Amino acid sequence: MKILPKFKQSVSRYMWKNTVKGRYERHMDTATVSGVAAVTHGITTATIPWLTYCEPTNLLINLSLWAVYARNFGAAIIDRIQLQPIIKRAKMIKKAAKAKVAN
Repeated sequence: MKILPKFKQSVSRYMWKNTVKGRYERHMDTATVSGVAAVTHGITTATIPWLTYCEPTNLLINLSLWAVYARNFGAAIIDRIQLQPIIKRAKMIKKAAKAKVAN
């Protein structure tokens, strides 16, 4: 089972990477998963015939999922704003390196 140590190593890198891009990826992934879960939960509880009325438990679960989505999506937007100057600088360095090689 060589795959388990590699998987464990990849997961730990993903979870503990403390860069702007790492935080952005974690926040976007969490927002995506919680958004899909909220929509799926809302659809399944609304389409089951004996659950057509809104139960407090289902409402609480769905609102909690939407809250997780909103929090992580907002954090991802902040991370994306912080990532813009880094991306711009990397593009300038790459462009300068190409220009130097061409000369």
